[in-house]
Amino acid sequence: MTPRLNQIDLSLAKRVTVGHIKFDPKIDIFNAFNSSDYFSVRTTTFAPTATAGVSGGTYMYPGSILQGRLIRLGAVVAW
Repeated sequence: MTPRLNQIDLSLAKRVTVGHIKFDPKIDIFNAFNSSDYFSVRTTTFAPTATAGVSGGTYMYPGSILQGRLIRLGAVVAW
């Protein structure tokens, strides 16, 4: 079972009108608090010959990790 996943995404937008032109700048922040939790685990094992005391098994290792912080800027312009 994987741990509980908490991800916070934020979005800010503001409409600005100058004459007949409407400008909507926007900023989106995904995974704002940069949690690096995993949301899937490997359920199979693969154990080649162990070398120098290192185990080759990967059972219950994280398979997918939540993507890091991401920022997207954009704008919509209408005239």
